[in-house]
Amino acid sequence: MSTLDPALVRGVLARVARGQIVAVDGVLRHRSDVLPPHALSLLQALHQHGYLTLQPDPVDLAGARVAALSVAGTQLLDWSIRQPHTPCPLALLTGPDSGAPAETVAEPSRARQA
Repeated sequence: MSTLDPALVRGVLARVARGQIVAVDGVLRHRSDVLPPHALSLLQALHQHGYLTLQPDPVDLAGARVAALSVAGTQLLDWSIRQPHTPCPLALLTGPDSGAPAETVAEPSRARQA
């Protein structure tokens, strides 16, 4: 059994918190980025277990509904932020709207190699 990567959880929940995740025809996705399959699976699991909810009214003509964190989702985001930093090479964490440039994420892994 594999463990859930706290960096992946943190990245996905942060995008939900910033209003970047929407549901179109019941499928959760990022507004503009293509997310890796494991990030999409995590989004679906978080929704099924009540960590995120969908706003009741569509926000655009395509019928997209914005995802939002529930109270439990906010607590999970807080937990994931308090975990030791684990560098994650996913574009999910280094995209233009992630809040951290790619060099910041890659830097700790270079320090370990030295």
